[in-house]
Amino acid sequence: METRIFVATHKVYRMPTNSIYLPVWAGAEISKTFNYQFTGDNEGCNISNKNNSYNELSVLYWGWKNVKADIKGLAHYRRFIGLEKNKNVYSNLLNASDIEKLLDKYDVIVTPKRKFYFMSTYSHYVLSQSEMKIIHKNDLDTLKNIISRLYPNYISAIENVYKSHSAHMLNMFIMKTAEFDKYCKWLFTILGEMEKSINRARVLGAMGEFLLDVYIQTNHLKAKEMPLIELEKTSFMKKVKGRLIRMIKK
Repeated sequence: METRIFVATHKVYRMPTNSIYLPVWAGAEISKTFNYQFTGDNEGCNISNKNNSYNELSVLYWGWKNVKADIKGLAHYRRFIGLEKNKNVYSNLLNASDIEKLLDKYDVIVTPKRKFYFMSTYSHYVLSQSEMKIIHKNDLDTLKNIISRLYPNYISAIENVYKSHSAHMLNMFIMKTAEFDKYCKWLFTILGEMEKSINRARVLGAMGEFLLDVYIQTNHLKAKEMPLIELEKTSFMKKVKGRLIRMIKK
């Protein structure tokens, strides 16, 4: 089976040497620093010029529309799905054999859920004063309304995700292509509709983070969590500061 994990990047960075990992420059069409040694997400059918809103999802779209493979997934230049934490990063990433064995038993490979302490996922992002302060309450409400209109059978799942205290974020996952294609068609239909009224920087990519669990729950997919391998970590004190600010605002 042929496997392709699209590694979204916006800068030159050390990449895995395993050929299943394909570095793709996000927003190549509008980037002033695009390095032509990389594959750009502006080749073939693409939404590269919308990268400011879609973030790494412009790479996901490119991989969906332009690459033939049996298994597809998305990673970030500084975040990967691996086997174990606290090991040599680049030798500890999932290889083709690992992925095939996991997908023989599961429908989707994901990273561990991100936990939101003291408040719901919805409140965390509405009150955020850190990396995702660009999300407004209206954005999350608009997303729910679009799902209610286009895919009403998914409404219960998005309500569950909003109320929960944890979620699979980061837009990182691996699926067999049949399921990958179904997910991408559903995802980009919703975000394309949302784009008509909301096109601020980073918002559509952020909305995509809420939708993976909505899709998994509604379609009863069997998910396997594997370690998140981070090359650049947010400092502990920065996390604590962000949580305290949200608690005070609440």
